[in-house]
Amino acid sequence: MMPGVSTPHNRNAGTAPVAGIADTSELDTAMARFVLDMRSRGMRDLALLAAFEKTPRAAFLPKHLAALTYQPFALPIECGAEATAPQQIATLIAALDLKPGMKVLDVGTGSGFQAAVLARYGCHIVTIERFRTLHIAAGRAMLRQHVVNVRLEHGDGTDGFEAEAPYDRILVNAAMRDVPDALVEQLAPGGSLAIPIQQGREQKLLIFDD
Repeated sequence: MMPGVSTPHNRNAGTAPVAGIADTSELDTAMARFVLDMRSRGMRDLALLAAFEKTPRAAFLPKHLAALTYQPFALPIECGAEATAPQQIATLIAALDLKPGMKVLDVGTGSGFQAAVLARYGCHIVTIERFRTLHIAAGRAMLRQHVVNVRLEHGDGTDGFEAEAPYDRILVNAAMRDVPDALVEQLAPGGSLAIPIQQGREQKLLIFDD
């Protein structure tokens, strides 16, 4: 996978083993617990839960963090960034009422896990990352895991990605002071934009509907 190039459209691709992890049974158990926890919280979208099951988070994280893969908190990755907790990702996706077939702009690729889950859910994803190191690492992880329907771009996410606009949903993964005009303009009629806004020392997740 080269930066800025879509992954192949191949819905029959499987999930590759997680490289560098000797004992996958513990990861499988942790994933099962995560899925059960999501169901206990009221999540009934079986297709979304299946997307999480098909996307091993450990494949998108540094090897030394494998034991913490499904813990309910963000994990540090390169470039001073953080990988959002899977519980938070699941809650956000549910709150946005995402459906398979939607076009989604994912601002702040990070580890690439969120974009991969959305792609496995059946959405068409454009994800953009300002740190080239993370952009390349996420692309490699998706290639190893045979993730499809994702276009990875390197650049400033506050500008969005006009070439693929409009988007049914836009997810911003880093807190901002204001909502970028470019993202609002690239939202499709009836679409939704989720963005964490920095207010003093606190962050609040805001969801805007067009």
